[in-house]
Amino acid sequence: MPPSPPSRPSTGVLVIAGPIGHADVSRLCVQLHRVLMRSDAAVVVCDVRGLAAGAVAVDALARLQLTARRLGGRICLRHVSRELDELLAFAGLAEALGRGPCGLRVEPGGEPEERKQPVGVEEAVDRDDAVT
Repeated sequence: MPPSPPSRPSTGVLVIAGPIGHADVSRLCVQLHRVLMRSDAAVVVCDVRGLAAGAVAVDALARLQLTARRLGGRICLRHVSRELDELLAFAGLAEALGRGPCGLRVEPGGEPEERKQPVGVEEAVDRDDAVT
């Protein structure tokens, strides 16, 4: 009986090291595509410990998530710096990018924690407040 092929990992890994520029975003999406196509991974863990917080980083991560979703997968982040985590939250992308497999949130430093449901915010309007 011929030996069975080695099993493929259920989670892929993509390391994003060093500073990146706008020209690197397409290359990263191609690398992500390769990781997803070469394995049966539905989730690709992006190790972003070398990624500096900035507009290019936010753009790259959003495009990587979009690429993964178009291919039927998703990314989750590992080793997120506090600055990058705060910038992603400010940009409104923390939830889209910060959720790992099985509903775990990947915290700065890569430590997963049970995800808590967000508390709703209710706003009241005081009719005496003038709109200027």
